[in-house]
Amino acid sequence: FLGGDGRTVYALVYPGAGAPDLAGLTAVEEAAVSLRADLRSALPEARVEVTGVLPLQHDSAVAGPGAVALAVKAACALGLLVLLALVFRSAAGVLAPLLLAGVTSVGALVLVEAVAGFTEISFVVVYLVPVTALVLAVHRWAQPPGPGERSAVVAGAAGAAACAVLALFPAPFLRSVGVAGLAVWTVGTAAALTLTPVLRSLTTRPRPTERREPTDGAAAGRAGWRSGPVPALAGLVLLVLAVGTATQLRVGNPEAHALVASGPARDGLDRLASAGVPSGVLNPLEVLLPGGADPEAAAAR
Repeated sequence: FLGGDGRTVYALVYPGAGAPDLAGLTAVEEAAVSLRADLRSALPEARVEVTGVLPLQHDSAVAGPGAVALAVKAACALGLLVLLALVFRSAAGVLAPLLLAGVTSVGALVLVEAVAGFTEISFVVVYLVPVTALVLAVHRWAQPPGPGERSAVVAGAAGAAACAVLALFPAPFLRSVGVAGLAVWTVGTAAALTLTPVLRSLTTRPRPTERREPTDGAAAGRAGWRSGPVPALAGLVLLVLAVGTATQLRVGNPEAHALVASGPARDGLDRLASAGVPSGVLNPLEVLLPGGADPEAAAAR
């Protein structure tokens, strides 16, 4: 295809997918590097770039998160530690759930990576697995030793069965969530039955339900705090901020220029934009016609 400036030429290339991996980005990098090298060798006097949605995603993964994203992640991690300290009121109550979540996440991701070797798995599960494992670990650590082990088996079996059914869905994303959930429930249940008793034997943990009876003054003070306008106003401000942020969300694929700020793929995208080529060419819609059909007539319709 010829760009609007009459000098920029671009082509739609469909390389082989290569060996599947969890995100598919390894095959994308290999194809982009090979294609870029071959084109530059064949056209030494031309400036050649390789871009696309997947190359942009690959460059974004290589670049890593920015300073704002790192600050948000650090704030979330600090808030999590504060919540665990307030609930369990001990160092063991903070470290033990994190250790359980780490073991569960690593084991579940290993299983998901193994499944990704022969079927398509969405890269979103890389973010879902640690969050689900952490929630499951905190819940398991809060349970008392005796009933907690029985509930771990029952809940693990029920959760694994539900995710196994979800893994049979024909939709790739739902199937990926089902596979990841099945892995988390399986590894999490095994960790609850093996690692949790060991951690309990190494430390004494005050139960989060054990609370001292407050005095009349303390109870009155907390009651006044609960009914005061300050918490209600703070909650209202947070709710307004959350609703305002939600209005900026977009359903569907992100814009191409928002995927990465710099990199080889972004250079190609900028070259196309400067030539008047819209970014929609990175994700074209393909229309299949029966043999003998007139493509121009079909395009006119």
